[in-house]
Parts: sequence; structure tokens; C-alpha cells
Amino acid sequence: MKKLPQKQSGASIILMGLVVAVICYGVWVGMYYIPIMLESMSLDSMLKTISSEQKGDPITTETEAEAKVIRMLQVNDMDDMADHLKVRFKPGIIEIKFNYERELNLGFEVRKLQYEKVLELDI
Repeated sequence: MKKLPQKQSGASIILMGLVVAVICYGVWVGMYYIPIMLESMSLDSMLKTISSEQKGDPITTETEAEAKVIRMLQVNDMDDMADHLKVRFKPGIIEIKFNYERELNLGFEVRKLQYEKVLELDI
């Protein structure tokens, strides 16, 4: 009497290949997205620092606000973000605003990500 082959237990090579492909795709997208996310978090942190420093060492003019933000951008090696900076004076408020766009390559399409960060300082 001939023995029948036992049923396979565990994952097949096709399933393993699929799992590896999904993990590799996640890593590939992450390589593009993580720097964009870190840049956004750095801007948030800088604006939060400026807001907290406003209580102790208040900014009173547009020029002073712009100089402070540009100095912080230089310290964080983000000089290119100065092109996306707008500082405006409104009655009783100085508005610091970053408005910029980044591209996220997903492999099958390139998505545009819009970012707008606004900080209003009471004078």
C-alpha cells in the first residue's frame, strides 16, 4: 500500500513572498514619508517654542518675528523653509504662517501633501 503525502503545514513560499513584498513596500513608502513627517513636527516644535517664549520675551514687530523664525530655521538646518514663511501684522496680533507642499511617492502615484502651520502671537 502506497502512503499518501502528508498535507503541508505552515505558510507556502507564495505567501512568504507576499508578506515580504508588503513589508518592503511599507519600508519604501516610509523612506519618503518619515522625512516629511519629521519636517512637519520640527515646524510644530519651533512654533510652540516661539509661543511659549512670547510670555517671557515678547515679540512686538513683524521684523523681529521674522528674524527669530529664520534664526530657528537656520539652527534646525531648515533654511529652505524660509521661502514658505509669511509674517503679517494684524491689529494686536502677529501672524506667523508656513504654507508649503510636499510630494509623497507611493510607487503607483505621486500624492501632493499640503501643509499649513499658523501661529498667532498676541502683542
